[in-house]
Amino acid sequence: MKPFFKQEQKLCEMRITDCLRKLDAGCCGFEFYEETDSTNLRAVEYLKNGKTPFAIVAAHQTDGKGRFDRSWRDFSGRSICITCGFGLKGVSSETVEKFSILAGVNVASTLSDYCKCRLKIKWPNDIFFEGRKLGGMIGQCFLEGGKLDSMIFGIGVNFGKINSFDGGNPVSMEECANAEIEINEACALVVNSVFSAFKTLSENPETDICKIFESFDFLRGKVISVNNFNNVLRGVAAGVDSKGRLLLETESLGTVACGAGETTILKDFK
Repeated sequence: MKPFFKQEQKLCEMRITDCLRKLDAGCCGFEFYEETDSTNLRAVEYLKNGKTPFAIVAAHQTDGKGRFDRSWRDFSGRSICITCGFGLKGVSSETVEKFSILAGVNVASTLSDYCKCRLKIKWPNDIFFEGRKLGGMIGQCFLEGGKLDSMIFGIGVNFGKINSFDGGNPVSMEECANAEIEINEACALVVNSVFSAFKTLSENPETDICKIFESFDFLRGKVISVNNFNNVLRGVAAGVDSKGRLLLETESLGTVACGAGETTILKDFK
């Protein structure tokens, strides 16, 4: 069977909002851009005046950011760029710690069902298909008066087939599914998945993310090296703890919990 790669689809504000309405996503606000510098930056502005939860979607962004201020590249007509925003007043720090893991699992699970494939999460924030990167996620919290006030969560997903860049080996939703996919519906499903993760943890803060993450864990059982607080550690990835920290079983230090904000996975995992 010849692989199906649609030449180009257009993100459409009306189609996305219609899909969100059908999903009963509970979106209090929505903004769409054909092009912007960063959906995360637009979301920070929206937090000041808008109601939560909300979603910002762009067909193309020119200055997207990943972890540790790295660039996130997307291709117009080939990517979905989304940032969701949430109010955190009355939400515990423990709930927020779990959120990124559960949101990632929800997105991977939803897109797995939609594309009829099996996606994995490479801790802490990458979506993988058969060893190739499909997308990435990043969260950021904001304080007011020393207390949690709000949060944004950005997601970038390759929709259409793209050429390799920066030595990487990206994959797209088209390739995962090998079938026609409606980009606006997929976009709405991703937004709804993130909203659902926040709702789940708000209603049940004791949700066991360790067990939920296990079947989506790309690194589990692999020998990996990490840079943790500028110290290189090597061991076997053993899932995550209740705070979403990577558990690394090392010979010299036993099991080490590595936080996402201080840890980088080095590229020699196997």
